[in-house]
Amino acid sequence: MKKYNKVIIIFLLSLMSNLYSQENSSEFKNSLIDTLKNHNSTMHYPALQAIEKHNFYEALPTIENQFWSFKRFIQIQSLEIMQRFNSEKTSEFAYRLLDTLDINPFKNEDYGSLVSESKMEISGILFRIGDFTTAQFLFDYIDDIKPNINPLTIDLLELVAKNYLLLESSAKQELLNIITHSDSDEEKYFALIALERVYGTEMIPTIVELFNVSNNSATKSIILRKYFSKYSNQIDLRTILQNKILIETSESLRRSIGEVLLYGVGGSESYNFIKNYLHNERSETVKFLLGNELKNYFPNNLKESTNVSANLDTLTSYTNQSFGYEWSKDDNYKDELLLKAEKAKNYLTISDSINCRKEIEAFQNNVAEVYADSAGSYPKYISTAAYRFLYYQAQYILDRLPELALDNNLTGEVEVNITNDGENYTFTYSFSNSDTSNQLLETIYIANNDTAHSLTLPSGWVEITGVKNYNLSGFKTTNGISAGETTHGFTITTTGIPTIGKVYLQSNRTSIDTADIFNNSFIVETLVPNIISDEFDESAFIEKLISCNDKCFEKNWISAEWVKNVFFNSLTNSKNFINQNLPQSAIPVMQQLNTILDSYLTSNFITNEAHVLLKLNSEYLITKLNIMVSTPPADAVNLLNEVIAANNYCRDNGMYSAEWVYNTFNAILDNAVIVLNQNNVVGCLQVIQQLVATMDAYKPSGFITQEGYDYFHPKCTQLIELLNQ
Repeated sequence: MKKYNKVIIIFLLSLMSNLYSQENSSEFKNSLIDTLKNHNSTMHYPALQAIEKHNFYEALPTIENQFWSFKRFIQIQSLEIMQRFNSEKTSEFAYRLLDTLDINPFKNEDYGSLVSESKMEISGILFRIGDFTTAQFLFDYIDDIKPNINPLTIDLLELVAKNYLLLESSAKQELLNIITHSDSDEEKYFALIALERVYGTEMIPTIVELFNVSNNSATKSIILRKYFSKYSNQIDLRTILQNKILIETSESLRRSIGEVLLYGVGGSESYNFIKNYLHNERSETVKFLLGNELKNYFPNNLKESTNVSANLDTLTSYTNQSFGYEWSKDDNYKDELLLKAEKAKNYLTISDSINCRKEIEAFQNNVAEVYADSAGSYPKYISTAAYRFLYYQAQYILDRLPELALDNNLTGEVEVNITNDGENYTFTYSFSNSDTSNQLLETIYIANNDTAHSLTLPSGWVEITGVKNYNLSGFKTTNGISAGETTHGFTITTTGIPTIGKVYLQSNRTSIDTADIFNNSFIVETLVPNIISDEFDESAFIEKLISCNDKCFEKNWISAEWVKNVFFNSLTNSKNFINQNLPQSAIPVMQQLNTILDSYLTSNFITNEAHVLLKLNSEYLITKLNIMVSTPPADAVNLLNEVIAANNYCRDNGMYSAEWVYNTFNAILDNAVIVLNQNNVVGCLQVIQQLVATMDAYKPSGFITQEGYDYFHPKCTQLIELLNQ
């Protein structure tokens, strides 16, 4: 474009901006649209600039209608606006415009741009609507202008790398080439930004390399603040910065590196390095500023998101390093401090954070005492540097430990209602603080081994996280339940069926401490969720139910011993049937028990707690027993008869070493016939599996020949497969 045209455009843009501020937007929009229809091409560019700047979507139909009368560079500008305004014609016009470039590459232009540049710009517009079929034009343009680099290509290369697998590696390589070959630190940096956005941690070595070789202080400073902070846990940042500060020529960057070492990397090692480095710092200004940082330095807690255990490890490390740097010099005193840290760690391992806290408080107080006397003749010398790291690291640990537990001076009551929708159980609790309590009820834990439960809590209550590993569900509030009051509406929805468990009621607690929960709570035994193992054992389950029946009687949920005995007899009979592999006989006994439970609840022989506990567990067991009982497959009887015949064939043809081998197999098969006649498919399957196991045990001893094994075993296997269907 000629120079005078540029001047005119700048003038017109300024003029239009003034018009916009003076006239209403409707008149301004109409004037811009009329300008696009004018054959004076000098006016098109500023008009389109204003339309785009002020988002005048009303101009889109005119842009589309006038598109093919515009000059080439105006067409590309128009296409960009069409894409931004989501025109449905963007793709069509882009491809038609690309075709005209091949037919008449310099149509009505008053400057001679590269055709490949126009194709690159049009392709970029297509990229932004998700069309990458013309991506090769981008690479053709890059090749045309090499060794020069157009910064506009960096964003387009990022789009290709992120979205177009066919040329992804080529785009990645071109961006790497910019970092390697460009003379512009700005271009290198923007290429790095693009690569990091696409490839993330894969670019860490490239980031570090650019930081080390760049001559541009601004680039290095941005990498230091942005990327080294982001990836500090994935690089050896301390080593990188310690090496760099020794050779860096920029005073401001050396100061920044020193600050990052102190407050970003942190730790006693960084502090000691800067302290020694300052003896050789060339700039008095940097020496003064970093020296002032050291003078007023207090170590940051760089492990805010980590657990207490990691902070304890840091305390041990600081203790050893302090003596290594001769910030303290008495070996016996070092061992004394290390022993306190070790005891604290041991207490933490067994979840006794109360005693852990006591050890850390003793550690901190001792360091403060020695430091206060270190100016005198006290042999347990602690320097200012050692004091800062040891005292404040101990404080960071104390900040994460609970205060020494208050005496829990409250009593309370718990009510629970349980419903079952056929899939999940909903436990709805109400909690009461007794009128004799001297504290608010503010913290509640319910024994619950279902870590996948969902909760609904009353207003003002929140879930306490971090206790699921202890098989607890926890709730906390800042308002509390006052003495004599009750709060309703705590629900746990779970697949866990009811069992008798503990609820722990407490006053306010600053943080979680399991020793405090289990030993310093008012405990109520009530119904809580219990997830049953996938390895379900019907006999063990009913044994547990018998134990729950006894516990209900102990808790007066069952009114008389004769009532308990009625339930006991039903449960024992069912257990005997289960142990005999007769689930179909146990089912009606359990169903009759459910009828009795309903009747006894109506007669007030049992409480609601006993009723819901025994009945829901009984229904759960019936479901499991029904799975065991199923109709045998159609060919099961015939195939079992073939197995029996195979046993007879092996005996008749001398494939057993003795008659007792046949009799053993025959006895097992008699049991299989009995069980299958009772429609007990699972039981029959277990018997045949026992037969195969016995056969496998007899074979190595020669009790059955290889020929007999090869004949008998496959028929058993075939029956097992059928019963497993």
